[in-house]
Amino acid sequence: MKSAIFVLVVAFAAIDCSGEAYDGAKWVGAGKANGNAPAVVRTEVVNARDVKKAVWRTSGLGVYTVHVNGRQIGGGALRPGFTTAAKRRQEAIDDVTPYWNIAAGEKNELGAIVTSGWWCDDIMGKFGGTWPAFRGVLELEYSDGSHETFSTDETWVVSTSAPVVQAGIWEGETYDARIKPDDWKKAEASNEFAGEVSPWVGPEIVYRDDLAFKANDSCFKLNANEKKIIDFGQNCAAVPELTVEAKPGTKIKIRLGEMLNDGIKGHNGDGPAGSLYTANMRGAKSAVDYVCEGKGKEVFRPQHTFYGYRYAEISADAPIEGKLASIPVSSVSKEVEHGKIITGDEGVNRLVKNAYWGMLSNYVSVPTDCPQRTERLGWTGDTQVFVKTAAYFADIRGFFRKWMQDVRDTQHDDGIIPLVVPKGRFGDNGPIAGWSDAGIIIPWTMWKYLGDVNVVRENWDVMVKYLRAIEKRDYMAKRGMWLLCDWLSYEYLKVDQSNRWSNGTYTEEHLSYQNFLNACYMLQDVAMMREMSAKISGLAAVGGLDSLEKRTRERLLANWFKPDGTLVSLFDNMQTPRIYAIKLGLGDAAKLGGELARIVRENGNRLSTGFLGTPYLCEVLSDIGETELAYSVLLNHDFPSWLYTVDQGATTCWERWDSYTKEKGFGDVKMNSFNHYAYGAVVGWLFETAGGLKPGPDGGWKNFTIAPKPDKRLGSCRVEFDGGYGKIVSEWHYEGDEVKFSYSVPDGCEVKVVPPVTR
Repeated sequence: MKSAIFVLVVAFAAIDCSGEAYDGAKWVGAGKANGNAPAVVRTEVVNARDVKKAVWRTSGLGVYTVHVNGRQIGGGALRPGFTTAAKRRQEAIDDVTPYWNIAAGEKNELGAIVTSGWWCDDIMGKFGGTWPAFRGVLELEYSDGSHETFSTDETWVVSTSAPVVQAGIWEGETYDARIKPDDWKKAEASNEFAGEVSPWVGPEIVYRDDLAFKANDSCFKLNANEKKIIDFGQNCAAVPELTVEAKPGTKIKIRLGEMLNDGIKGHNGDGPAGSLYTANMRGAKSAVDYVCEGKGKEVFRPQHTFYGYRYAEISADAPIEGKLASIPVSSVSKEVEHGKIITGDEGVNRLVKNAYWGMLSNYVSVPTDCPQRTERLGWTGDTQVFVKTAAYFADIRGFFRKWMQDVRDTQHDDGIIPLVVPKGRFGDNGPIAGWSDAGIIIPWTMWKYLGDVNVVRENWDVMVKYLRAIEKRDYMAKRGMWLLCDWLSYEYLKVDQSNRWSNGTYTEEHLSYQNFLNACYMLQDVAMMREMSAKISGLAAVGGLDSLEKRTRERLLANWFKPDGTLVSLFDNMQTPRIYAIKLGLGDAAKLGGELARIVRENGNRLSTGFLGTPYLCEVLSDIGETELAYSVLLNHDFPSWLYTVDQGATTCWERWDSYTKEKGFGDVKMNSFNHYAYGAVVGWLFETAGGLKPGPDGGWKNFTIAPKPDKRLGSCRVEFDGGYGKIVSEWHYEGDEVKFSYSVPDGCEVKVVPPVTR
């Protein structure tokens, strides 16, 4: 991309994030009068002596890019990432020596473009600022060993004439390649941010060029106002990369969507058959607007936002010729991926890929719910139900170390962890079972499945404070609070989304169900805290766990169980309450297990669970000796099921089981994402049960178990995983009625192997 004054280069400088922020630098920009519009800031630095090394530390109140001598530098995308705006800004550190004119007396230009994203755009709501600003500290090390520091202040100049005309996380990006920054004025200092500028934690967001999609039909030659739809074959969080030739001033629009309309009357589409479906974007600008400079081939990639899509529609107001690619955006780089699973069933393999792409798409600075509509927020419930699966796919310790920092910044003074972390447009309330508890579940999972004790130690006070907060209120929901229950389930007591925000529209039965789940999660929280406290040294003692567990069990048994150890009639024919009762050792395990198996079979070997029940259904069925039934649920193609969505062409997991059905078309447009990873949590069960991999009791993979449970219908399974000590492989396949099993493990690990039994 060549703009008026900056050139994007593909080779980036390495990043060293080990330093601390310098004091004295100011946030500078165009001032409040410019609103949340983009700004370009710059300065010149003259070398006092020959330069040996130049290091630049930068951050932004808004998404920014940085440039040295007209060349874009930095290895990450969408800096400084998503944090709680009032509390924290992350600082990136770049060695810019390769771009520096090093001789004494040479001039060097430093510049940045800063936009509103994750600071003063719509995603932030009341929690953001009002105008973008930039902060930087340059340190020069001279050849004689001396040092000199240059910091942003009012000597910098600013232009509001930026090639990035507008940009925001929900607002998309508009870029005019003809615009040259001019009318330079003194920059204004901002005092809107009073929080901490801290060293970068965890991975940066990156463009996954290694996974770039270049569809067979990605080339185009269009006349004015003609349109072409390109199918990249994969729904994901990404940005389109445009390569084009056109006359100066040609306006190009790239509209982006997850689905195409089927054109069937009554299917809730928003256009004719084959056209781009965008109604579910819920107001997000799912488009890129680009104005051509008109000086030969131009290459453009939006850098101040991201999108969620599979399809792109391109058009222009004058003839254009070129090609379009789709570049995935994620905080999960190729280097940290460490696990994969391949089976003998192509539908299951597609489901695994769907879960993998859901992780890539929704691990973008924070673990989001979806990457496409007016949301893209860190919903804690979505986060915790999928995290075990993610831990099998990739080394996500750094990613969640950063997110737990966000949890610390977002936790309320009374200890409650809100439903959304970091703070954004909505979700600053709680607690709700399975959502707020992510503050305990995430550190426990990082320790248990990735061996990370540091994330537990860093956040132990957060967990204790949260546990005390829900203990104080007995984790009881009351009228006027949100009720999510087993969100988006197909069970009798499902929560109707249209009533979700109301006070008093829920029945007493809904309130009772919510409080049952709240108590179940408090019981699980206690168990996790006890296990971490017993296994990890250096943690402060937590008093009263035994009595809290006893009281919680007694409350559960007194309110939601019959004397014979089965559940009350409120939960008749419901799967999720039985899943949690069995998982937590409540009631009569044999009777409850028998009831769960019966209910699943009577439902046609189909699930009826939502966000909280689905991740554990197959796991619990396996635990009660019903692994064959669990496979039947997994391999079911009838609605609702995982493979039903695969049969509809899904390339990521959907938010709703009925996001699209053959009979009714598109689901509720108010809340209908085709890239929501929560239901992909079943892949964790595949790793553990089909692949047989489970970590040991001390956390991590120094000692572990391989105990696969094959099923002939699946045909075969191969799992590869590296938990930090070397590659683990577990593999089986059927030859007739006999199963052949092999495995390999790293040297120095203690492994318990339980060979499969041929059925």
